[in-house]
Amino acid sequence: LRLTSPSEHLLPTAAAMELDQALQALQALYSSQDRATIKQANDWLTKFQQTPAAWQVSDTILSRTDLPLQYRFFAAQTMRTKVQFDFYELPAESYGSLRDSLLAHIDRFRAHEFQPIHTMLAIAVADLAIQMDAAWPDAVQTLFARFGQSPDSYSTLLEILRMLPEENMNFKLMTDTQKRNSSRERLQQAATQVVQFLLTLQCPTVHAKKKVLECFLSWIKFTNLQASDMSQNPLIPECFKSVTEGGELSETATDIIIEILRMSSLDLNFFQPVIQVILSHLDPLRQKFQACLARGVHEALEADQDGLLQICRIFVEIGECLIPLIMEQIRNADVLSILRVILQCTDLPCQEISSIPFEFWHRLANEVSDQPETDMQVDQFQGIYFDLLSVVIRRCTMSPNEDPFQVEDGVVDYRRRLLNLAEDCLDILTPNSALEHVLKSLQEGQAQGVVVQEAHFFLLATVGARAEVRSESVLWQLIQSLPPLISKPVNDTTAEGVILQFTKKTSIELLGRLSKWLRTRPEFLRSALEMISSLLLEAIPADSPPHVVERQKQVQQSAAQAFEEICDAGGKGELQDL
Repeated sequence: LRLTSPSEHLLPTAAAMELDQALQALQALYSSQDRATIKQANDWLTKFQQTPAAWQVSDTILSRTDLPLQYRFFAAQTMRTKVQFDFYELPAESYGSLRDSLLAHIDRFRAHEFQPIHTMLAIAVADLAIQMDAAWPDAVQTLFARFGQSPDSYSTLLEILRMLPEENMNFKLMTDTQKRNSSRERLQQAATQVVQFLLTLQCPTVHAKKKVLECFLSWIKFTNLQASDMSQNPLIPECFKSVTEGGELSETATDIIIEILRMSSLDLNFFQPVIQVILSHLDPLRQKFQACLARGVHEALEADQDGLLQICRIFVEIGECLIPLIMEQIRNADVLSILRVILQCTDLPCQEISSIPFEFWHRLANEVSDQPETDMQVDQFQGIYFDLLSVVIRRCTMSPNEDPFQVEDGVVDYRRRLLNLAEDCLDILTPNSALEHVLKSLQEGQAQGVVVQEAHFFLLATVGARAEVRSESVLWQLIQSLPPLISKPVNDTTAEGVILQFTKKTSIELLGRLSKWLRTRPEFLRSALEMISSLLLEAIPADSPPHVVERQKQVQQSAAQAFEEICDAGGKGELQDL
């Protein structure tokens, strides 16, 4: 490999010195027990990677079979970095020799134990194809000619083919827009050839099959294939089979199905044959999902959480893709079946899975709400959104086995997002219908404990605030019961007492959000303000433990916020009368 230019020529002795220094630094990095020496070696190697000499030294190290794997991985990593960021250092006449050298190196490292090196060199080759641009216009054809003639080299071809579209979309690669666009055009022209090659491969192992699927995924993310070709592509049913059976291929198979659905959503009419194929393979997934849940929700999550997550992702993506169809055929049994699975996913007691459909429900609610008022479609969606509101209540329920004042930020964010989901429900159900639904649920769930009561209060703070004040509403009974409930002393040294204290905090917040209701009944308003004022004036015992002090502070902060909301909502005359 000759990568020298007149201004950066390395004499043989100088190159040998650079190589010797690099090998000494690598030995210190991987063999020394002294931290200072390791740091010094690492600093030196990092700076060395940024020098023009690193091209030749890395090439030499990759050629040396007597050197440890770590050394050769460093060389492969350096070569990738140089092609990505320092390609400008090379004169044009050295491009070809660099390409030939990298192609020779990569096939020597195709064995499984060399996988990290193989991957680094595949990225380097993919980046080089972009950087060389018109100097290597037939990169894909060259790769097929060199590595596509023997099954022994297929792993190398697959690795580079997978990296080509990924690196074209990698904007950390230091190249210009013209080169990137030219590369994209050439790759899109080669897409059919690549996919056909993937379909011809016989995969003797799961590992080999995964390589094929990963390469296919990379290309369908990069370019839209013809609908007729995709609908007849045998990899689609194979992906559904992999997800249904579970195992090592299921995650990549799920990603492929998701990408095909996203591609199809761009033009439902054009991709209708693809969508029909996908819909025809849903039944086994639905059956697997229902069979898992039949064992019990918690048992299902413990046994196969990954499988449930994959099925949820697929059904939610189908829902998002088919929103126009759902709008037209809400009474269709197949459409309702998809919505029911998505609803069950939302109701799973696992935040990672449960939150996946949130955006789908939001988009669907927007579509339904945008319909003309004379359109009866809103009524047709109310059943599913009443069920969704019940799901929101269940998922808002805190665990009775942990301190709600000290939950992780993820739990707080999850409950906040559930409130946003409740807002979507209000758009379909109307706030007052939703209010009556939540109040009825509260009455029915009283026997289930304080955590269930707190979840209803938490949700009512949003629903009640948007509802129209009505004198006959059951909400007045709840409002009347809150001040005595909040004023009742709580022993927060027990687990149950902590839950009660947190419920008191949520009740205070609920009163603040219901300020427009309170202002219509002065006697209720007076009672609420007196109770909140007493809380604000309540002193925290000096000898209280830090966690008790923190709880009391949070309760008083909620009281201060509620007091402010009530005062802001009440007219000046009303407050002066009080």
